[in-house]
Amino acid sequence: MPGRSNAANGFLEKSQGSMEKRGYSISDSGDVTIIRLHRDFELPELLAMIDDVAQTTSGDHRIWDLGDYFSFTGEQIRQIADYGKNAVRGPCKIAYVAPNDLTFGLLRMYEVYRSEDGVQAKVFRTEADATDWLNQNKV
Repeated sequence: MPGRSNAANGFLEKSQGSMEKRGYSISDSGDVTIIRLHRDFELPELLAMIDDVAQTTSGDHRIWDLGDYFSFTGEQIRQIADYGKNAVRGPCKIAYVAPNDLTFGLLRMYEVYRSEDGVQAKVFRTEADATDWLNQNKV
């Protein structure tokens, strides 16, 4: 069926730069890649998702829209940040969208753990603010 890909690779649907996966989606416009979570994930699933995003996207500007789906312990957040440092290397800008207070607070902790040379990471309440920040100083 056109527009569909093999279910074994995790893709549900692919169309013009957008991939719907099991529990999350990836939209890649060429300038900004947007990853949206649609459900809660266990730690191993989230780490596999980080690998998938790193391997299937090429942009250096990303938005992770986590909605209400980021509820990990402090130790798990440190593990996710350490894992991300190996999977995604700079230079790049990564914006995290967290509209609710709990997710925002957890991601602020993640932001501190994730900081490293070449990678700029920041947490926002809205996708519009995240996009504005990604577009700052863009050549």
